[in-house]
Amino acid sequence: MKSNAFRTKQVASLAALGLCAKQKGGRRLASDNPSMEEPRLHDMLQDPILLRLMSSDKVEPQQLMTLMDEARAKLFD
Repeated sequence: MKSNAFRTKQVASLAALGLCAKQKGGRRLASDNPSMEEPRLHDMLQDPILLRLMSSDKVEPQQLMTLMDEARAKLFD
């Protein structure tokens, strides 16, 4: 029972912290509930971390766009 009470207090404090941080910085913390807003693909392909990951896998952004365009054409034809 003690661990459940502790966990409940911990979740409540994280939620309160998330609300405070969201109000001040305008950004979402990992402890916040996810939103339905997702970044556009173009915005994601500008992310330096994603670009480095793609580079390590030897994938070029243009290759990914071509693959997605071909898949989209197959789905909607």
